[in-house]
Amino acid sequence: MRSSLCIVFVYSLLGLLLAPVCDELLPARDDPVDFLTADIAAIDGIVVIRGGQAVGLSGSFFLTVENLYDEVLQGEAQVKVDITVCMVSNTSRKAVVSFDEGELLNDWILSGGQITIAPDTTAKILSQWDHSTTEGTPFWEFVQLTPKTTNAGEEYLESDPIRFIADASVQMFKNVNAEKTKLIQFEFTYWVFE
Repeated sequence: MRSSLCIVFVYSLLGLLLAPVCDELLPARDDPVDFLTADIAAIDGIVVIRGGQAVGLSGSFFLTVENLYDEVLQGEAQVKVDITVCMVSNTSRKAVVSFDEGELLNDWILSGGQITIAPDTTAKILSQWDHSTTEGTPFWEFVQLTPKTTNAGEEYLESDPIRFIADASVQMFKNVNAEKTKLIQFEFTYWVFE
């Protein structure tokens, strides 16, 4: 038994030594270019303000970052979102809204400090903001406010509709440039309760 095992080993070793050497080269690696795309949307409509804070989803920003590459993208996470919001009627009245990985809806793509986005997979980010300029002035203070009363008898101020434009810069991976979204336009009406 032992001699037959030795013979098989010798033949296997001899086969490896006499096998032709492959001189074919692997194709050059095709590193991804423009492998992510980002989009932004505002959940427009009536934004209810109570105690100076927006209540519910109306007025939030929803961002998506999609992997366009045909392989899984994985790397050290650095989720950073900066949204610039301006009033259409006066673009000097603006806000910069920033948030991070804490706003990821599908946070399972983040594990151990790494982000993993499979092909045709989208990272989804949703965040509410304070609806104030960078100086701290609420946007509804720049338009007409009309006193109103709910069916339950609660008083509030309703703003005239405000048109906004916004775009965002979204970074998902450390050492990878941020993706820019297209400029969007949307409208909010504020119901301000005391």
